[in-house]
Amino acid sequence: GGLDFGDWLSGSISSLPKVTSVNGVYSQAFFFFFLIFTGSMVLLSNVCYFLFYST
Repeated sequence: GGLDFGDWLSGSISSLPKVTSVNGVYSQAFFFFFLIFTGSMVLLSNVCYFLFYST
């Protein structure tokens, strides 16, 4: 079966202090990449909103 995102998310968060396996390292890296990507997308959308509606 497929891996549930909720189970993966809770598993990756619980494994943040003690990353021992290679899979944990990859999931942690993907988790931080996901946070940075979503954060930059929100920031970019806010900047575009400000630029379009300030003129």
